[in-house]
Parts: sequence; C-alpha cells; structure tokens
Amino acid sequence: MLAAIVGIIVAPAATALGMPLVFAIVFVNFVGGHIPHLCTFVGEPFAMLIALSGGGLVRARGSDVAVG
Repeated sequence: MLAAIVGIIVAPAATALGMPLVFAIVFVNFVGGHIPHLCTFVGEPFAMLIALSGGGLVRARGSDVAVG
C-alpha cells in the first residue's frame, strides 16, 4: 500500500520537473518500496542520475526533493 502511495506522489512530481523516463523512475520506486530500505538506496540515486543526465543540477536537486 505504501509503495503505491509513493508511486502516486513520485509520478506527478517527476512529470512536473520534466524528467525523462518517468515510468522507469516510478517502477523502481514502487518495486523498491516492497523491500525495506531498497527504495532509499537504489530508487533515489537512480532518479537523481536520470535527472542529472536529462536536465542538469537543478532538475537533479528537484528530483531529490520529490523522490527523497
């Protein structure tokens, strides 16, 4: 249940930031939410690397706030 809520929050935030691969970010965070601490150590860096490669430091910092 909590993983679904995280996915519902992350998807609009990532879309609003204009991040590429939104589905992949949501999927990693949703799956990671089922395993304790996996989402924190895998999902957030994954989202930040995608944001950094797609839009620079400002977008990466925004994804850190949205996902973390």
